[in-house]
Amino acid sequence: MLHLVIGEINAGKTWYLQNHYQSHHSGDGVIALKVMEGPEIIGFNAHFLASGITQTFMKHELKYMDEFEQIGRIGPYIFDQAVFNNILEYLHALIENNVTPIYIDEIGRYELNGHGYHDIIKTIVRHKLEAYFTCHQNLANEIIDYFNLEPVDIINVKGTNHV
Repeated sequence: MLHLVIGEINAGKTWYLQNHYQSHHSGDGVIALKVMEGPEIIGFNAHFLASGITQTFMKHELKYMDEFEQIGRIGPYIFDQAVFNNILEYLHALIENNVTPIYIDEIGRYELNGHGYHDIIKTIVRHKLEAYFTCHQNLANEIIDYFNLEPVDIINVKGTNHV
């Protein structure tokens, strides 16, 4: 079964995935934890659920000092190529070892344009693996159609930020 956790920005989608994983102690995956400087988001860390390892994944362009090779960007946030490659290898290993559910936070326009987690999502769907994905609610129908997420359990998170 595929699960799509949807909501607005700061509704608690990431918190939902982390809480679900901690409550059930099954599966594995990667969530994106905000890095804050006061009230400002200055980046995101990739947090590997089972191991608890956290790596700097994205930095705000104003905080980026050429300390890693870029793979792309979403808005003002720049992706670290090496960390993203680690994430992809990790997710591929989960698929190869039949670890489910797989948690991926977050999919969006970047994936709809063929980048980011695009190929991993296609593989998960093709192999009919259980997975939890997060996305902004205004992209939910487009993501469901594009990735052929059928059947899909929609979990609408309407909380407040759980940072």
